[in-house]
Amino acid sequence: MASPVAGVLSAKHALAVLLLILGSYPACHAGENVTAILAGHPELGEFGSLLASTGLTLDIMGRIDPLTVLAVDNDGMAPLRNMPREAIRQHLSLHVLLGLYDPDMLGRLLPGESAELTTLFQRPSGDAPRGVGIVEVSGPDPVDRYPRVSFVPGGPGVGSGVWRLAFFVKSVYEDPNMVVLQVSATMSAPWLPGSPARRDGSGGDAAGSGAKKN
Repeated sequence: MASPVAGVLSAKHALAVLLLILGSYPACHAGENVTAILAGHPELGEFGSLLASTGLTLDIMGRIDPLTVLAVDNDGMAPLRNMPREAIRQHLSLHVLLGLYDPDMLGRLLPGESAELTTLFQRPSGDAPRGVGIVEVSGPDPVDRYPRVSFVPGGPGVGSGVWRLAFFVKSVYEDPNMVVLQVSATMSAPWLPGSPARRDGSGGDAAGSGAKKN
């Protein structure tokens, strides 16, 4: 039976509550198999290698709660290749969501609906400034040129700069402890180190990525 609270919430808020509740179910050692999962997909090899070299694999393996990893294929990793280690770490920490968000759950997002998801960027220290490290997941919006479920960072800088969107591509792995999804691009926001201050003309969604200028 649906919660009576959901009936008085807006569709957006009700969906956000659902995502947060379902994403918080306890599980054990979600990160124990992330290396093995990614190793079985050579097209995601660079993503896995950078998770390891930045120390994020150890962070993931040190957690006992369930996680969703937004993996990017080798071609999509190009924007991070010349960045220093800490900049890469900050970008990729946005690709580790706290909670399980599988394709079935994402499929419930209707056009115009969205929810804010917590990421590893905000943990384990928990001291990220307000709004920094949140990722917003949104339903398909053909009117706004984005016909697929999309992920975009939140945080300061609204009104200037470029946010690089990542679109859902496919599910790679699902179990009660971890979900690995492939997305189209590494996410970016003006407050992240190494991110472009303005659009340089190379963005777009022809290859499944996108840039949103505010």
